[in-house]
Amino acid sequence: MQSEQNLLGLWKWHQRRLSSQLSEGALLLDCHSFPEELSDVDICIGFNEDWSKPSKATIEMAVNHFMYCGYKVGVNTPYGNSETPACPFHYHSMMLEINKRAYLQPGSIHLRSNTLRDDINGLMERLLA
Repeated sequence: MQSEQNLLGLWKWHQRRLSSQLSEGALLLDCHSFPEELSDVDICIGFNEDWSKPSKATIEMAVNHFMYCGYKVGVNTPYGNSETPACPFHYHSMMLEINKRAYLQPGSIHLRSNTLRDDINGLMERLLA
């Protein structure tokens, strides 16, 4: 029971921290990874079908960017939705879920080259432009 309360406390702290960093119209990029056995998708772009959904142009920019970089991209597959902490204003939220095979050496916890990091940084630069 104590560990459940600790986890709930950490979740609430995380949500407060996120919401304190957001502003009206911001784009929250919710990043995660998933095991390679789950899907043949390299990069999953996820979003909610509600007020937080990024514009079609933003979603297409992310999808096209990673496809151009040579990744197999899924939209709301194998995962869907994105984190949306409570705020008194609207913002957008998009999930970037990365298959571990895209950044880890096979059968290892060692990172591959910096190519994926560079590709993600490239997307960030395009989103901020």
